[in-house]
Amino acid sequence: MGPGRRLEEEYVATGKARVAWRHLAFLGPESVAAAEASECAAEQGKFWEYRDKLFERQGRRESGVFSQENLRRYSVEVGLDTAAFGACLASSRPAARVLADRAVAERLGIDRTPTLVIGGEKIQGVPAYESLKAIVEARLK
Repeated sequence: MGPGRRLEEEYVATGKARVAWRHLAFLGPESVAAAEASECAAEQGKFWEYRDKLFERQGRRESGVFSQENLRRYSVEVGLDTAAFGACLASSRPAARVLADRAVAERLGIDRTPTLVIGGEKIQGVPAYESLKAIVEARLK
């Protein structure tokens, strides 16, 4: 289990902290499409399940892994209402959310993933769990 999952279990699930996910879709059209699709999954309360599916399936950049066909297949795999998912994808809602997230990233000077912001402190990369835990604990005091 990675450090993010451990933090979720120890702090988010217990109500000590919260997580706000922001998209930074910068690897091309498929990366943007995947971010938008995950926003459509969020409308059905399945953002995290869909995000996990995307991370499980990710491959080389612009390899077709996040084609519209595959994104729709993943929606079935995580149990989404496919009609609502398709209607969401056809709307402007998910694109607006992804663009808003990009604006937040630009304002904060975030230009790579993963980047965490904990209590205003920007952390790039994937630090060891103990390092993240120490930062979270310091912010909780």
